[in-house]
Amino acid sequence: MIEDVIERSLTDRTRGGCLLINSALEVAPHDPELAAEIAERLGEIEAFFHRSIVAAQAEGTIPRKQKPTDLSRLLLGILMAIRVLARSKPDRNLLEGMARPALATLD
Repeated sequence: MIEDVIERSLTDRTRGGCLLINSALEVAPHDPELAAEIAERLGEIEAFFHRSIVAAQAEGTIPRKQKPTDLSRLLLGILMAIRVLARSKPDRNLLEGMARPALATLD
């Protein structure tokens, strides 16, 4: 998923970014109703990561040394950071360099 987001970010010729992230940054601070909706959507993404990590830990493909909640929040943060940075500096080395250490926590 992270690799896909990086690719989409790099091929976004208009640098329009992600509607969810753009709204979180630009509109949510001024619109409590929209802020609640955005928080719910971000919560869904975090929950996806959490479910995936719990399943992978149960299968033994991800070590149990890290808490699933911490890892899912880390991945959510990296996902958001990639989308934000890609708008101003869509550089593969930058984006992959951010993702690599976060993904290494899953090894």
